[in-house]
Amino acid sequence: MSSSSVSRVLIIAAPQGRNGSRDSAPARAGPRLYDFDSRRGLGEAVLTHTITLIPGDGTGPEIVEATRRAIEATGVKIEWDVHDVGMPAMAKSGTPFPKEALESVRRNRVALKGPLTTELGT
Repeated sequence: MSSSSVSRVLIIAAPQGRNGSRDSAPARAGPRLYDFDSRRGLGEAVLTHTITLIPGDGTGPEIVEATRRAIEATGVKIEWDVHDVGMPAMAKSGTPFPKEALESVRRNRVALKGPLTTELGT
């Protein structure tokens, strides 16, 4: 493959410290993934975050939707993993916090949750 046929490549950039050494770099979860277009130079990060989204009930869905739009306006790439919890989940599955929702939060390690109504004793 000739170099002229490759216009886009992905670069994994390890963190660097102040003096350019990778040894003095701060600890971080992992390298950043950048999209490099040879015609334009280094582009924006292409990392996509998966976040569990629990809309809630009552005013929850409206609040969560406004929050979701504000987060997406930052340009961060997010894949939303939506799960019902609380009264909507009780109506569907008979439990206020289905196992699938808990597994999603554990797997993604982050969630956006709207306000929930819960019955006493549940």
